[in-house]
Amino acid sequence: MNMGSRQQMLIWVAIAALVALVAAIAAVQISGQRNPSPPSLADKPRPEIPGELLYIDRDACISRVSASGGPSEQVHCGQPAGITGPYSIAWIDANTIAFSADRLQPNPVPMVEFDLDTKVETPTQRNVSTLAGAGAIEPLSVRGDRATIIGGELVVTRDGDRQVVATLDLEGYSARPILWSPDGEWIIVLAGEEGAYEDLELWVFSKDGATSGTLVTGISRPVLSWRIDGIGVSPVVVE
Repeated sequence: MNMGSRQQMLIWVAIAALVALVAAIAAVQISGQRNPSPPSLADKPRPEIPGELLYIDRDACISRVSASGGPSEQVHCGQPAGITGPYSIAWIDANTIAFSADRLQPNPVPMVEFDLDTKVETPTQRNVSTLAGAGAIEPLSVRGDRATIIGGELVVTRDGDRQVVATLDLEGYSARPILWSPDGEWIIVLAGEEGAYEDLELWVFSKDGATSGTLVTGISRPVLSWRIDGIGVSPVVVE
C-alpha cells in the first residue's frame, strides 16, 4: 500500500469514527434521560410471578394484565356524563370485578359489580378495605411486612428487621410502593418522571429482590387490584 492510499484509508477511518460518535450523541439526545425502569415484562414475561392485576390505563379504562407480564386487555371503558373515570377497582373472582367512579360532585358513589363475560353491571354494597394500607406510603402485606423507598432503596421492614430489596437509580424520577400481592411475596412500585401524574409505570419486585420487571406503562391513576387463584385478592374487598 503506497503512502497516498494509506493516508486516504486513515481519513476514511477518521470520518467513520466521527459519524459513529455523532450518531451515538444523537441517540442519547433522542432517548432523553437514562431509563431507570427494570426490564420490560411485556415481551419477556416471568412465569414465576403469580396472578393477574387490574389497573387504570391512559384512556381511563380498566385494564387487566397477567402479573407475569405480556399484553394487557381493556375490560371496561366509558363513563356516564359527570364521571371522570374509575377511582376504585377490585377483583371479586376470576370473572367479576367491582369499581366505583369519580363523579364531579361531592356525593359518594357506590361500587358496581361488572361481569367480564356478560358485561352486565350490578350495584353492590362491597367496598375496598383500606386496612392493609393499599396505596399508602408504606403499604402493609398480609404477612405484616411494610414496604417503602428510602434514599433510592426499596426497603421491607418487619418487627424492627430491615431488608433492602433493590437499589434504584431514581434521579429525575419519583417512585413509591403501592400494593403487595395477596401472598405477600411481591411488591408493586408506581414510578414515573418527577412531576408526572399520569403515564406512569408499574414495577414489580419479589420480596427477596431476586426478580424484578416493568409490568405495564401508561398508568393514569394509583389504583390497582391483584388476584391469585387459591390465595385471594389485594386489596381486600369487604361487604
